Amino acid sequence: MVNFDKLFKLIGCDRDEIWSDTLFQLANSYGFSQVFYCINANKQAPLASALIYSNYAPLWLKIYEDSFWGTDPIVRHCMNSNMPLIWGHKTFKTRQEIQLHKTAQVYGLHRGVAFPVHGAHAEFAILNLVMKETARPPSQQKLDEMISDWALIRDYVFESSKKIYAAAKP
Repeated sequence: MVNFDKLFKLIGCDRDEIWSDTLFQLANSYGFSQVFYCINANKQAPLASALIYSNYAPLWLKIYEDSFWGTDPIVRHCMNSNMPLIWGHKTFKTRQEIQLHKTAQVYGLHRGVAFPVHGAHAEFAILNLVMKETARPPSQQKLDEMISDWALIRDYVFESSKKIYAAAKP
């Protein structure tokens, strides 16, 4: 069940560290161990101009930005769809994509769900949630419930992040 108190806290945040901590806690309460959220002015803007909030390992973020952003099938999906993507090893098909996934796994990124956002003013965002590695993955019913909740949560994340993004950009 969606925790609206946390969503309202996101909407009311004007400090990015409180906003990101709230997002990470919310994700953790659903069984997601890592979060990557980026918002940019539009799809054509370079990643360097995006505002990124993540609890990924800093080294992985650097490797990813330098070597994999342009070849990531998750990013490609998010740029071309509004639908969430449940991703795992089968998502990565080409040699370069497989290398991306193998490298990501070293940093605990095995599988997850990515939510694209296409804003009313051409903004573009990605909310990528990494599932905790457990002996048993969530049932299909549990996964469906999580995705349903996060389809709503994504909208709160996006709307609340626009204020922080605007304040961070000159």
